[in-house]
Amino acid sequence: MNNPVQLPFLERASRKFLDEWHEYAVSIPLKAPKFLNLEGDTCNYFHMVEQGSVRVYICNDLGKEITLYKLAEGESCLLTAFSILSQTPFPAYSRLESGGRLISVPAPIFRDWINRYEEWRHFLFSLLSGRVQEILGKLESLAFLRVDERVAEYLLRCVQQNKKQVRITHSQLAQELGTAREVVSRILKSFERSRLIALSRGHITILNSRGLSRFAPAARN
Repeated sequence: MNNPVQLPFLERASRKFLDEWHEYAVSIPLKAPKFLNLEGDTCNYFHMVEQGSVRVYICNDLGKEITLYKLAEGESCLLTAFSILSQTPFPAYSRLESGGRLISVPAPIFRDWINRYEEWRHFLFSLLSGRVQEILGKLESLAFLRVDERVAEYLLRCVQQNKKQVRITHSQLAQELGTAREVVSRILKSFERSRLIALSRGHITILNSRGLSRFAPAARN
């Protein structure tokens, strides 16, 4: 198959691996929003995002959600890899939020490639390293930062990505940060009164990133 999305590990792959990749890796169009995995599912395929975005999150019995990480084009889900390798149920929820098109590899082929191809093992180790650090950062934030600090850090990360206007609702931001919508709304309105941000329906415009940095521990250090 020919993939429009860039997958760096293919650039240094052997001819034998590339032949098998084109045979077994299938590009599948999907219409968002769509659940890819529910908690407790058996993972029969390993997915890579070709087009769109995927949110991976956990949810408690009361319906409170916490985003673990998001997948953009060219990225893959660590928890799916873990479930396939350990042959255990998927421990979270994954949902296609925009797009989309996925590249899917059957679980038996996924495991076989790990045994036979160094380039595939290197790809998975890189995936493991990056996602574990991201999840640890999320846990550290939940454990040690106040909600206003977490909101400020989220908005400052958007600034670093050249996003001065963030398309997100208060409910979605609460899900990202693992807190209640009412708490997020109260903090955002406080930031707006201080002229740090401007609020409109489904959007947050960042007006004063330096002012926001006063609330973000990482920016103060």
